[in-house]
Amino acid sequence: MSPRSTFRFGAHVIDLRGRRLRSTHADVPLEPKVFDCLAYLIEQRGRAVGRDELIAAVWGKVDVSDAMLGQAVLKARRAIGDDGRAQQAIRTVSRFGYQWVAPIEEIEAADEAPEEARAVPEEEAPATEPPSHPAPPTPPPSSPRSRRGIAVAAVTLAVAAAVFGATYLQRRNAPAAAIDAPQSTPHRGRLVLALPMRVRSAIADDAWLRLGLLALLEPSLRGVPGVELMSADAAIAAAGKDDAPPDLAALRTRTRAAVVVTSEAQHRGAGWAMSAKIDDGARTQQVEAEGSDAVGTAAALADRIRQALDPRPGGGERRSADPAVRELAARMQAALYAGQGSRALELADAAPATAAAPDIAALRAQALLNLGRYDEMQAALGALALSPDAHWRATALVLRAKSEVERGTPEAALRDLRAAIDLLDPADDRPLLARALSGLGLTQLQTGDVDAAEASLLRARMTVEPAQQPLDMARSDQNLGIIAVRRGRHDEAAAMFQRAADAFAAFGMVESETAALINVGIADLQRLDHPAAIAAAERAGRLGAGLETGELRLEAGLLEADALAQSGRLADADARYAAIEHEAPTTAAEVRTWAQLGRASLALGRGDAPAARASLDAAPRADDPRLRVRAAVLRLRLALAAGDRGEAAALAGRDELREPPPDAGGPDSVAARVARAQWLASVDDANAAAAFDAALALARRIGSPLAIRDAAAPYADFRLARGDLDAARTLAALVAPYAERDFDCARSAFEVARAGGDLLAAERQADAARRLAGERPFAPERTPDGAGQGTARPPPAAAAHP
Repeated sequence: MSPRSTFRFGAHVIDLRGRRLRSTHADVPLEPKVFDCLAYLIEQRGRAVGRDELIAAVWGKVDVSDAMLGQAVLKARRAIGDDGRAQQAIRTVSRFGYQWVAPIEEIEAADEAPEEARAVPEEEAPATEPPSHPAPPTPPPSSPRSRRGIAVAAVTLAVAAAVFGATYLQRRNAPAAAIDAPQSTPHRGRLVLALPMRVRSAIADDAWLRLGLLALLEPSLRGVPGVELMSADAAIAAAGKDDAPPDLAALRTRTRAAVVVTSEAQHRGAGWAMSAKIDDGARTQQVEAEGSDAVGTAAALADRIRQALDPRPGGGERRSADPAVRELAARMQAALYAGQGSRALELADAAPATAAAPDIAALRAQALLNLGRYDEMQAALGALALSPDAHWRATALVLRAKSEVERGTPEAALRDLRAAIDLLDPADDRPLLARALSGLGLTQLQTGDVDAAEASLLRARMTVEPAQQPLDMARSDQNLGIIAVRRGRHDEAAAMFQRAADAFAAFGMVESETAALINVGIADLQRLDHPAAIAAAERAGRLGAGLETGELRLEAGLLEADALAQSGRLADADARYAAIEHEAPTTAAEVRTWAQLGRASLALGRGDAPAARASLDAAPRADDPRLRVRAAVLRLRLALAAGDRGEAAALAGRDELREPPPDAGGPDSVAARVARAQWLASVDDANAAAAFDAALALARRIGSPLAIRDAAAPYADFRLARGDLDAARTLAALVAPYAERDFDCARSAFEVARAGGDLLAAERQADAARRLAGERPFAPERTPDGAGQGTARPPPAAAAHP
């Protein structure tokens, strides 16, 4: 690193040691790996940096996809106002890597100090969205095109935001002093939505109060019987970016909140005047507080809100009785809510006398975690991990587990999460327990222990259910939907993913809704409901068009192309794949490969061998084992279609088809076994039958109708061609339940019924096949040479997260 670590370029200042990027007036939040990419390119600004070098520098390993690197560079460009076309700061070096090209100057750290406080008109206050937190990678279930399978996470689905917490979980400590409040009837059993505060102040530093009341209100309402405060991320999302007065009735309907709290703060001379309105639809109560300092006044207002909700003595507790700790914790918490980890650290560093307070230690550790500074976070957790208070020890363990997942040591994370769960009392620490259980379940899923993962996630669901927090329930639906897909319960999974999508939509969380809809579409494809999959993909695509990151948009496009192909709309599918190939950046090699393989499969289905070979040859080389297996399957099918026995034999002997790698996923292994069995059918019937049996057994373990179809339909053709009608009937019975909605199932059932002389059944299945064929040829008088292939590509599986 340069002797100086602070640089200015354009309207931005970056502090490499402090891991902070600032624009003219505000911090620019960045994911840790995105910051690392930007920092390394700046450090090496005198030369071009190869992709492999950049991956090794940022991720510390080489088995990172070009798509992942491309997304990090894309986000880095957008953070500094650059893009792939202009390339004013980060230039793409064709076939090599990237180079920093913008003018840049080294400056003293003091030069980057924030400007003097300036007047900020109320309408200029930046709208704040919930921060995006990296999710632990978790294995996804199968899909017709499982580049990522279930779109859990990796893309800010926020499934795992509920795992380790967007901020540390606040602790109940000193009881709050009783404060006179208006008499009211207790709001028992009510979900309360407290919106960010409307702040009227000419001092820029006062903007933290917008979210500061949320930080103070949460501990005040803890312990109030029957009153549940909606989580801060839900409140921030529900508020949106519009400064107009909210439609309270619409908010209650969308968010299922029984009570909505709106508040306002005004800086008057040397003091503050704050007020809040508590609206339950039937009546509106107003409470007020005045004081000389912002935190004390906001804390008093929070207590008055509590008493308006439940005027009886007792209940509500605060984190700390020390005013200095209380103020610093509120400011740090507000910064973390806004995704400003660097600001939270600045606040803590400016008040060393409070560093020993567990509230501050936990918030500091959370900020370091969000910034990806894991070694420093471990040090910050030292005293907290040794606290005599079980809550704080558990908090330290949950935070440390998150860093261990990020570092690729899930076994250590599992130990810490189990220890945290053992420390927590469900009656006293329900939110933290729910996050520990969710983290345990997702980490177990990452390590392949599906049974244990399901048990942990079900227990997490039981823990969050009493509170009925909408986003917690949505994330639980996402998590359990992953399990349902892994178990082959695709109807259940689709319903869970749709519930999650609806909940995210209610809060205006477009990115999370898009990812959930992609999951719905994948589950629909697995259960062979192609029209539903197309509808989900189209909806996800429309939402994704407005997102800054193109990853979800491309994912929705690939899903739509798959669903169109499965529906027989071959020209539309080919056009969609071609559009994705054109739209995907050159760095997104995996996306381009999936699109090329999709086009190759379509070309094979229509008998255009030259086009299929051209697409296969044009597909970028892929490190992903699923892509390698998929390409090998398509090349073998191409050789078989061309009658090239020598090439087919050579391809069938490749490791990808003989022994698909474990990380290729079950459904890709089904495809590999079916393709190899079809080759063996021209060589050795006994070995071919054994290969078909293995493929079918694997498909049954996977449990999806799509996997069973792709194994059973070609196996039925094999048995029919050898005159084994009884065996063919048994196989056709496996796909017959789906014959009314899937062409390959209807075609296979027709062939078996016709061969058995059941003319009535054959006619019925032929009608279904004609209706479902679309642009696929269907000639009832012709004996097929294969089924379950055509344009419908064999389904793979792999790893994702939630």
